[in-house]
Amino acid sequence: MKQRNVLVGFRLSDAQVQQIESVHPGVRVHLVAEEIGALLGRGARGVPGLGEATDEAHIRAESRLTPLLEKAEVFFGIRVLPDLVARSPHLRWVQLVAHGIDQIRGDIMDGGVIVTTGRGNYASVIAEHVLLLMLMLMRQVPLLMAQQGERRWQLIYPGEMHGKVVGLVGLGSIGMAVARAAQGFGMQIMAVKRTAFTGEGFPDIDQVMQPESLNTLLGSSDFVVLGVPLTAETRGLIGREELRAMKPSAYLINVARGGVMDDSALVEALREGWIAGAGLDVFEEEPLPARSPLWTMPNAIITPHMAGLSDRFVERGAGLFCDNLGRYIRGEPLLNVLDLQRGY
Repeated sequence: MKQRNVLVGFRLSDAQVQQIESVHPGVRVHLVAEEIGALLGRGARGVPGLGEATDEAHIRAESRLTPLLEKAEVFFGIRVLPDLVARSPHLRWVQLVAHGIDQIRGDIMDGGVIVTTGRGNYASVIAEHVLLLMLMLMRQVPLLMAQQGERRWQLIYPGEMHGKVVGLVGLGSIGMAVARAAQGFGMQIMAVKRTAFTGEGFPDIDQVMQPESLNTLLGSSDFVVLGVPLTAETRGLIGREELRAMKPSAYLINVARGGVMDDSALVEALREGWIAGAGLDVFEEEPLPARSPLWTMPNAIITPHMAGLSDRFVERGAGLFCDNLGRYIRGEPLLNVLDLQRGY
């Protein structure tokens, strides 16, 4: 029986390793999270400008990982080595845990192997995070927490979600999950979709528009939720002009990618009251620098790029991978194959 060597670039429990190996008797899992971390931390051997293997941990990582790469057929992980394909002559498929691939660099983007992503696997968790940010902003939770810290009892009259309009910029798996969650609060849903067609039906959406109607959506929404991938088309999508198009009472939620939003324009908008506030999980520069004014703005809520994380993150990732691994071994089409031209 052919042995199928699967390298996993993050930590799994023994039960999760067994779950993967039980997909087919020939599957063998090799955990290489520490080695991948060591090499990416210092730079992979042979990649110009990324340093040499000079410290002991780096040398150990290389010595263990090199023979595993030489026989690997599948790689499953969060981050990949920039020369993964070149170092893995038998590699046929890379499964990425996450959806966004804008931070992935290297030869897997050259088309030599199949690449699949975690698209849609964490949409419900991200939708929960979006609703959390919306509720915190609408119910003025930052102000309430400040009053609690001061032991000050003072009534406020916050807004309510019912009847408010949510404008979704992007209508993929995240946008649809947000729409379903927001409907539970009696909210109206509008969306801009890149491939929207006249007459196309979306039962959870009140109105779907073409991208050229973005400013119409921005001016009509009480909450604008960014949920698009970062591509050449979406980089810098929301800047000064778009923020000016929003209502002064509206809130911006970004769970997409930092590059979709012009952070300096957002700082200006929050300071000058172009919009009421923002819930931000992603930023142009991450980690968000301590010097950023966003940290101390009373109308901004900051979370550290964690909208898709939960105590079931690895469980969800392993489940999707096992499904795809079975498809791969049976020769069936894989889920979430990455379109290298579109970038998602």
